[in-house]
Amino acid sequence: MSSDNQVDRPRPFNAVPTIGLVLMFAIAGTAVVRATRPGLESLASQENTRLARMRLAEQLALIRESQRDFLIYPEPCSVEGLLIDEDCRGRIREIYLAENLSDARLGGLRELPNLRTIVFLFANNADAFLANLRRKESVEWLSFDHSPVSRRGVESLATLPKLKTLCISASAADLVPLHNHPTLESFFVFARTEPDRLIPILKTMPRLRSVTVQTLEEWPMIGRLADRLKSELPNCESKVEEAEHAW
Repeated sequence: MSSDNQVDRPRPFNAVPTIGLVLMFAIAGTAVVRATRPGLESLASQENTRLARMRLAEQLALIRESQRDFLIYPEPCSVEGLLIDEDCRGRIREIYLAENLSDARLGGLRELPNLRTIVFLFANNADAFLANLRRKESVEWLSFDHSPVSRRGVESLATLPKLKTLCISASAADLVPLHNHPTLESFFVFARTEPDRLIPILKTMPRLRSVTVQTLEEWPMIGRLADRLKSELPNCESKVEEAEHAW
């Protein structure tokens, strides 16, 4: 067969140089990412701080204009700026807290002189925040909605000398530190286990006037518990409710 009629065959592909180039670029890219990551994280942190301060400024403007007296989800990086504003800090009566509360900077919120109500909504590490709140004289109302509190947290809130209303999910064993609390008047509790063990604790509270117990127990347990509350706490308005789910 003549050379004019020959068909060029494809040459074998050598993958080694290509793979080498890919590995070289991958290694170089990894080095670049490692070198720039601290700077990128710093920029992200600065941007988050800027946005947090903007959100705080918007809320403080409404507080100054007397359109509200509460603060929603203050972020740790904004607490210092809040405390500097002496006019606003004295007007805040209520705060709503969520997510992770372990940052020590949130403890500065105890410096709000007229803070009366704290609502925890789907908050984590409430125990850490409560430890910074110990013996805070102005607080009268605490509510924990889907926000777990351990016995350590209850020990902290039990030191609040003017606490009047408490809404919490806890076992009777974790609530023992509330024994003989002198100022509690209204108590709403989701009893995780053995709700009847709450009664000896409740009987020690001299000013208790209203009790609501939610439990996963069913009838007739609920009926028996309701009868015991009425019998052993005759001066207290009480009721027992069946909870749809744990909270």
